[in-house]
Amino acid sequence: MRIRRFEAEDTAGLISLYREAVRRIGPVAYTPEQIAAWSVYPQDHDEFRRRLARGFTLVVEEAGALKAFAGLEPEGFVAFVYTSADCCRKGVGSVLLAGLERHAAACGITMLRTEASLISHRFFLKHGYRVEKMLHLVHFGVPMDWYCMEKSLAAPEMRPRFS
Repeated sequence: MRIRRFEAEDTAGLISLYREAVRRIGPVAYTPEQIAAWSVYPQDHDEFRRRLARGFTLVVEEAGALKAFAGLEPEGFVAFVYTSADCCRKGVGSVLLAGLERHAAACGITMLRTEASLISHRFFLKHGYRVEKMLHLVHFGVPMDWYCMEKSLAAPEMRPRFS
């Protein structure tokens, strides 16, 4: 497997990977209606390409096939960590998230945030993120629950102390 930066030509493949991940992994925690609504995104390929390009996006490919991707938006929002079903729970997402965190730290970002699904929130907890609040969203007309989570990248001696 090779990890590299996102290229515009990856867009269609990443949309397919995203939708496949939602459809194959999503049933663990979501209803068929929720999965159908979730997998509609992204509808606009150009907007998705621009979103991935404006941040720091890593992709994993193997034998020419895209297997995973993760994206960090410039303000420190972890927008995506998606793996194909055959890469799920094999450490690929962890490697990508670590790459995003290293990049964020190098850019001086001290706080990362994400909106995690009912499935991925355990992944983020394992990597030191904490739940700020539960989100009750309507996604393409269907109610869905997500977790608003964050992680401080500041060194322990730099974190505020409360007495």
